Amino acid sequence: MLAGAATLGTMAVAATLATHPGLASTLGAGLALPPVPSTGDLSATSVRPVAGMGSGPARTQEVEVSTADPVVAVASLGRSPHRAAPSHREIAVEPHRDRQYLVPDIVISELSAKLGKNRGERTRCAPRPPLPTARALVPSSPGSCFVTPEKKCPNSFFGARVRLRLTPGSFISPLSFRPRFISRRDRHGSAVMKGSIEKKGSRHRDDVLHTPVYVVSMEESTKDALRVAELLGKLVSFHGSDAVKRHVHLTPGINIAAWPKKIDLAEYALKSVLAVKSKSQVGSLPWLETYTNRDKKGHVTPRAKEFPLSHHIGCLFAHLYDWQMSSDAGYKNTILFESDAVDPSLLGVELSAIQTVVNHAPKDFDLIFLTKRSEKGGKLAKKFKDPLGNELKLYHLDEPNEEAGLSSYIISDTFFKKMRRYIVEHGADMVDAWLSSKLCVKPAFDKHGKFVAWEERAGGEYRYLSCYHVQQDGFRSTVSDEFPKAS
Repeated sequence: MLAGAATLGTMAVAATLATHPGLASTLGAGLALPPVPSTGDLSATSVRPVAGMGSGPARTQEVEVSTADPVVAVASLGRSPHRAAPSHREIAVEPHRDRQYLVPDIVISELSAKLGKNRGERTRCAPRPPLPTARALVPSSPGSCFVTPEKKCPNSFFGARVRLRLTPGSFISPLSFRPRFISRRDRHGSAVMKGSIEKKGSRHRDDVLHTPVYVVSMEESTKDALRVAELLGKLVSFHGSDAVKRHVHLTPGINIAAWPKKIDLAEYALKSVLAVKSKSQVGSLPWLETYTNRDKKGHVTPRAKEFPLSHHIGCLFAHLYDWQMSSDAGYKNTILFESDAVDPSLLGVELSAIQTVVNHAPKDFDLIFLTKRSEKGGKLAKKFKDPLGNELKLYHLDEPNEEAGLSSYIISDTFFKKMRRYIVEHGADMVDAWLSSKLCVKPAFDKHGKFVAWEERAGGEYRYLSCYHVQQDGFRSTVSDEFPKAS
């Protein structure tokens, strides 16, 4: 069970829901990668090779990428990360941890009713979430009032029954598009909405969202709440309320300046590292040393608290948290969004396409960027269309670039296995540029995936990650006037 419930400022979620510890599957054989099958008709001509892979159109794994540091999956893990570790520490797999972050039914119901009916001001009583321990947090803002028996408009947990007052342009705002279908009610009284892809019939059933989605956002941030509400509204509109209810999770951002408050989030993010490294060893790893280099009260150094460094470190830990959680859950693929993902300056494809991208993903991929990029970054790999007819272009990402931003992307199960190995040995970096301009493109590794040097002509010949990015020509995300755009 999480220590202290993880609240989310985005509306967030089920913070007291207990996890179900136990061993469902191992984390893999050490840190080795599984065989990678042929990529079929994927074009790979003149693509820089990836460590462990062959070259050419049908690239298969020729050399196992492994490490001497084993990570063993067992059913228990010592809570204290401060004692010296043996050669490795037993590490718990928590396959159900992410269930506590599923979007609350009440939020899905309100979004569905709002999108379906598009009324003016209205008041109704929402039903209690089906799990009695499930709670959610929605910060108060002008026009959105949440009433409990204790107090009005709290910026804290709400209880069994919640009364919501919604007006156009308020917290859950009408979006710039106007769905033409009306929501229905399920047997529990919650509003249910059929998405535009669902309405196209069984031919596009596979394009309705069925891949797990993590949306990371900061606690008690009204801006993040507004952004995530809009993102959820788009997902419901395209994929339907049922798909969003089943597969979308609102996961916690990490505020390092507040440590030791909710330090358990950082401990989980680093659990694969803490399993094989002592405290002093972690203290020598770039960026990760922020966790160990704290004073007696558990506070980070004054320098680490300074903006923007505190933001970048917190961002890294939040993504590490989601990567670890996806691995524990045993997902083959996971879609990740930051709260501002649908900002017009950031999103590269319509959200109607996200499952289609997963369906057409190359079999060798580790990472696919969904963000808008200024350059193609590599050769065209394939073209395909989403169920709404939008043409999508998937490019290799293997050319030098200075792109940053990690607001929307897809990872495979091999991604975390590779990242875990690298992080245990070398630490981390500013997470977005680290992935896009280093691990995806720089020939800094040998054929076994061992790091050589970042500098050109220093002996490295292979890239570490197999990366792609997808673009929709002419696309610009549309958002409501209330959406807090990126500065």
